[in-house]
Amino acid sequence: LYAAGASVLLDRLRGVPGTVGSVMLIGHNPGMQDLALDLARPAPELRELELKYPAAALAALILPAASWGALDRGTAELVGFVRPRDLEG
Repeated sequence: LYAAGASVLLDRLRGVPGTVGSVMLIGHNPGMQDLALDLARPAPELRELELKYPAAALAALILPAASWGALDRGTAELVGFVRPRDLEG
């Protein structure tokens, strides 16, 4: 989803069929970072994501909405944020 903003990305997620249990969304910034920040509930872990969302980073969120169509701001829990530097050995 090249150059898509957070609202476009959210609309795509809302269109996912209810039978789909998980989704990997691949895109570019600033849309990906903005979407993750919009969806995530406030939490201490969110600070790292706010500071920088580098290329090839992965944010994992749990979305407790009853359906993809009900997805809204502040409804997800950020359960992981991995940057390329985190993988260096």
